[in-house]
Amino acid sequence: MTFQLTKMERADPLFLKLKAHYEQKLANLRAMNDNDNTHEATAGTRGRIKECKLFLSLDQDQPVIE
Repeated sequence: MTFQLTKMERADPLFLKLKAHYEQKLANLRAMNDNDNTHEATAGTRGRIKECKLFLSLDQDQPVIE
């Protein structure tokens, strides 16, 4: 079973505030990723970017897999 938010939960002010926070965090991480970093630092930043994208995808309808 996939975790999914309802339409009402997606419209909740707390979720919208968290979404704005994660959108800003994602922008900052992308800027960090553009810097000249070590392979390990780049991999860590990319992992954090993936986590932000995962959170931000909660407001999208997920396909139902049966």
